[in-house]
Amino acid sequence: MLTLNEVRHAWPEKNGFVIDRPKGHGDWTFIHFEEPVTVVLNGSGIKTDPHSCLIYSPSCPQYYRADSSIIHDWFHFVPNDPEVFHKLEIPVNQILQLKHWDYINRIVKDMELEFFSKMPHSDLLIRSLASELFITLSRNLSGSSMPSVSPDTEPRLRKLRALMFSDLSHHWTIEKMASEVGLSPSRFFSVYRSSYGISPTNDLICARINSAKELLSSSSKSITEIAESLGYNNITHFMRQFHSITGTTPKKYREASRSGL
Repeated sequence: MLTLNEVRHAWPEKNGFVIDRPKGHGDWTFIHFEEPVTVVLNGSGIKTDPHSCLIYSPSCPQYYRADSSIIHDWFHFVPNDPEVFHKLEIPVNQILQLKHWDYINRIVKDMELEFFSKMPHSDLLIRSLASELFITLSRNLSGSSMPSVSPDTEPRLRKLRALMFSDLSHHWTIEKMASEVGLSPSRFFSVYRSSYGISPTNDLICARINSAKELLSSSSKSITEIAESLGYNNITHFMRQFHSITGTTPKKYREASRSGL
């Protein structure tokens, strides 16, 4: 996606720090300001909100001033496709206000590590990281990004998911799942989808149906016994969910799996 020329993660600057490049940098520039700064664009000074971003094109004049000490992430780069930001619907040469930003810290930190480590294939990994950053930024700006997941929540989610999948017969409700993680039901639902790309209820259903497929293929248990062992008290409900996911009935799936089809 790009050639990276310079990068810094969580770079500190003191009060009064100024960048003034009337003719631009010459490279494309990505900047994420953790604190407010004063930016001049098209002759007008603008005070940014915390966690604002800018993507400067190579010849765009750059002026920004820190009115207090700041931390910012930044990198200079050359994109393989200059139209990439138009395609991703990311505005350039204007201030971008973000709803979520922690992914920027993480990705730029990883880009910096790869840039200076010079490990094998670091250029490929940097391009992958940059693609992740700009695609996530695009989703963020369009309002379609998922809520971020805090580092202390992720282990609790993994523990819950392992517990769910080890006890598929348990009557798992959203309230019960949320309680295990220590979140409200609505917040839990959002962060679960953010982590796994699927709702907790649908994730559990898919796990149950996958287990049913294994049992249909490898055991002599009846369909009713399999359904009950997976927490289904209603065989019709089980068969409906099985058909919805697999496109066939449990009976036909068993017959096909045993005939080698």
